This record gives sequence, structure tokens and C-alpha cells, in this order.
Amino acid sequence: MSVFDKYCLLRFDINILETANGTVNYFKLGAPANFFGTIINGRARFVSKGVDFEIKEKETAFIPKGCVYRSEWYGCTKPKFYSLAFVMASDRENDARFSLQKVCCEDLSDRMKKISDGKSDAYLSSLAEFYRLYEFVMPNLIYENNQSFTASVMPAIRYIEENPALHFDVPYLADLCGISESSFYALFKKQTDFTPVDYKNKMRCIRASELLKNTDYTVEYISEKLGFCSTMYMRKVLRKFTGKTPGMIRREKSYIM
Repeated sequence: MSVFDKYCLLRFDINILETANGTVNYFKLGAPANFFGTIINGRARFVSKGVDFEIKEKETAFIPKGCVYRSEWYGCTKPKFYSLAFVMASDRENDARFSLQKVCCEDLSDRMKKISDGKSDAYLSSLAEFYRLYEFVMPNLIYENNQSFTASVMPAIRYIEENPALHFDVPYLADLCGISESSFYALFKKQTDFTPVDYKNKMRCIRASELLKNTDYTVEYISEKLGFCSTMYMRKVLRKFTGKTPGMIRREKSYIM
């Protein structure tokens, strides 16, 4: 069986970041996809709960989808960073919770650069190279020390992430997970650091930010599309999770790390 048969790639983006020395980025909403990122010039530091590491030239970090973290960039005038953003539909990708981590694999930076340097007319070639890199790296990644995560509230997390605009009640989510309502609420908060409603609002803020940056839809349309009760409430929730107004988000050119 080939890697193409085993894994379905739902999203794949090649990003190149060049940022000013001393820049600190906060990802309060969590990473919108999984990322492999390699430093080309300068250094970077990544910090999340219980994780704090630095990567320098030709070293690579793995940032898991949903990870809340901050990154610090320094070491030269404009640190440069290649990143590959991806989301897989395979059971392994959906069910596993990996840690933010430094990836130590031989020749990984060369593989990353080969993919990132690909031209638009060589997209399929870059895609094939990515699948080979994925198969090469994933067995070496470290899982979070929370093995009960996927066995409990993961069905509810999937449902919320896939349907952030829909209204739901806690009994329905608890039933999806096969546990009582009281147990579900406490376990969801423990394992995600959010209440179900706050997690839903976090997902809606991610979608709203993407629409504000990548479309010309009005704030009113986005608010209605994502199921907010009013534009005023959407602005309040965005401010809570991002610290920004819709106008501030819209002026950002992209979500690239």
C-alpha cells in the first residue's frame, strides 16, 4: 500500500516567513494546521505548556494543529523560516495528539528546502516529496503525555471543529463521547483548558479570522455565516481570543507563522 492510499491530505501550503529580529508572535487561537518549520537564517524559540526549546539554522520544529504557543525570532536582522502547513484525514492524524517539539531527523532540513523551493508548475512533485517527508518524520514524533485524550472527548472536539457555526448542547456532546454530562464537562475542561462553549468560540474565531484575511465578505455576513447572534458579539469574542478587532485582523496580509 502506498502512502497515497494510506493518507488523505486535506490541506497543504508552502510558506516562507521573513520577520524582523526580536519579533514575538502569540498564537492564542492555536495553530490552524500542523506545521513542519525549518530555520534558514537566524534562530527561533518556541514556548508552550511545559515545552520550551530553540532551533537554529537547519533545525526543524513540529507545531501540532491547535497548539497554543508563542514564537520568538532573533539572531540576525531578518530570520528566515520555511514552513509546510498540512492537515491529514487519516485516523492517525485525527486521533493522535502530538507535542510541540524539535524534530531531530537526519537530512530533514534538506528535504524541507527541496519542497519549499519547488516552483508552482512542480506542485505535484513537491506534494510527492511532502508525503515522503511525512512518512519519514511521523514515527519519530513525541505524543503528549495524555493518553486518555482520544479515548474520551475527542469525538466532541471533532464535532465542534467541523461544525463551529452550529448550535449544540452539552448532553449531545456527552452522548457522542459515551460519558455522562457531568463527567464530560469536567473532562473537556481538563483536557482542553476550555469549556465546550469557549472551545466553539475559539473555532469560530479561527474561521472568522481566515475569512477576514482571505475574502471581502462583510463583518455582518461573516457573523451570520458563523452563527454569532450579532456582529457586536462576534467583535467581543474576537477581542477575547485574539485581542484584535475585525478591522485589525483584516489588515493583516496572511496568517503565516
